[in-house]
Amino acid sequence: MGVDYYTCAYCDYNFPDCGNFFPCSCGVDYCTRECGASKYDEETDESTCRSCRKEWASEIDLLEFLLNKFHLNREAATRLYFAEKEEDAE
Repeated sequence: MGVDYYTCAYCDYNFPDCGNFFPCSCGVDYCTRECGASKYDEETDESTCRSCRKEWASEIDLLEFLLNKFHLNREAATRLYFAEKEEDAE
């Protein structure tokens, strides 16, 4: 039996699947209940996390949202980034 390692969605800490961690039912994994801001919902008899309660979004979720919001793809955003870096260097 092997050990898998996961990265906490909130603090980026790497943790093994054989230890204590908080795998929320929404599919997001946290290294601790504190990182997930776990709250017990008596109606559903499940614990919820900051992500499924829409209190927090990961960096990748925010990045994808902003790229779509401003009608940018990765290539266009990369060009804008390096163009600004060039201006700052001058």
